[in-house]
Amino acid sequence: MSVLQAPLEEMGGCLTEVLSEKSLTARYARSVGALKLESVYVGRPLSGGRRKLKAVMYCPSCLPSWTVFIANSEDGWQTLVNCLSAKTDSNVISILLSDDSMEFPRNSFELLRRGRTVRTVYSMLDGDRWEFFEKGEVQTFEDPANYTKRKKRDRLDRMIVLRYLSRIGIDPTDECFWASDKNAAYLVEL
Repeated sequence: MSVLQAPLEEMGGCLTEVLSEKSLTARYARSVGALKLESVYVGRPLSGGRRKLKAVMYCPSCLPSWTVFIANSEDGWQTLVNCLSAKTDSNVISILLSDDSMEFPRNSFELLRRGRTVRTVYSMLDGDRWEFFEKGEVQTFEDPANYTKRKKRDRLDRMIVLRYLSRIGIDPTDECFWASDKNAAYLVEL
């Protein structure tokens, strides 16, 4: 999931630009309608194999000047998010949250500006070992003391990422984050 600090109308225009620049308009169908998250995916995002990409962009009821981007791919269609970020001066925050029930859990956040990564932090199980990585300038919403914990898995867990989001005014645990008073924009690979 990515959260873009720009209204849906602006991001929709950016999406049109990106698709036309990359000559992708014939490969993807766009539509507008009521928010139905289940039309993108149910359960865990898809990984591996070749599947049709789907995404939805919507404006949460509680964040009228932000846009949420959710895709059915495990990486959240990060390539497209990077292209959208390059088209706006706004911040883009991409997150991955998982729990220990997944085969390879990963918790991460990435802050983008103008298509460039400003900050990346993640903790993930890679094979049989936990890895921790951070790059870029520490942001005001972060608590760097977390990154010195002995266990790498504890340096950036689900609750820490949610706390960071809360500090910038984003609360995915609030029902209004997953609802919208406006139509959503859908993108489906043909």
